[in-house]
Amino acid sequence: MLAILACGPIHAYAPHLFWARALEITVLLYCVPLLLASGMPVTVIGGNLPTHLRRRGERFLRSAPAKAVTHPAVASGLLLVTPWVLLFTSWNTTALAHPALDVLTRGWLLAVGVGYYYSRTQADPVPRRYPQSLSLLITLVESLADGVLGIVVWLGPTMDTIYYAGLGLTDTAQLRLSQTVGAGMLWLLADVFGLPFLMLLMTALRREDSRRQARADAAIDAASEERPGDEPTTGLWWETDPRMTDRYR
Repeated sequence: MLAILACGPIHAYAPHLFWARALEITVLLYCVPLLLASGMPVTVIGGNLPTHLRRRGERFLRSAPAKAVTHPAVASGLLLVTPWVLLFTSWNTTALAHPALDVLTRGWLLAVGVGYYYSRTQADPVPRRYPQSLSLLITLVESLADGVLGIVVWLGPTMDTIYYAGLGLTDTAQLRLSQTVGAGMLWLLADVFGLPFLMLLMTALRREDSRRQARADAAIDAASEERPGDEPTTGLWWETDPRMTDRYR
């Protein structure tokens, strides 16, 4: 996917067509990072490192900076804010005019996306694990934010007219059509890429519930073995689950 973006027609047309640039941004921010994070890069790379480097990496994962960067508020905030800042400031047009800055921009988009999906899928070792239900809630909220961005681009004024005029593109109708298609890329295509991620989260949530139930069942069995003469419980899991008893007495 990266090779197609870097060497294919999308990258060639991105400086001239808003929709091509929007497609490039969407793929770099949502699609490629999801595929990379699903490949468990930390596990793959860490498993092939020398022992001393692997231990350094494990110490870094336990550090405060790693926990701060992968916090849901930070990772999600970067994912939501980046396209707004990129498109509604001079950042985008400046990057399109300067190849070196464009490389850094695409690298930033990729890094933000990988950091987000790495902290949300939690397939790799992470600094701190959060409930998958929280990830599911965050994903639903972010799908609404993508819609807001798409609507603003769709219904807002024509963007970057001075930049496109410098390229000789002055047909207002064509610019408007390209921006409308680009809004669909930022909105609908981002949600399409989000469907596999949503399925991954639901699968992870189901596994998390299964593990939690297995621990609760093991605790009930252990308690029954320790008190063979006591009256048996009703078998309702919340009667012996430590979290429930501590919370609701």
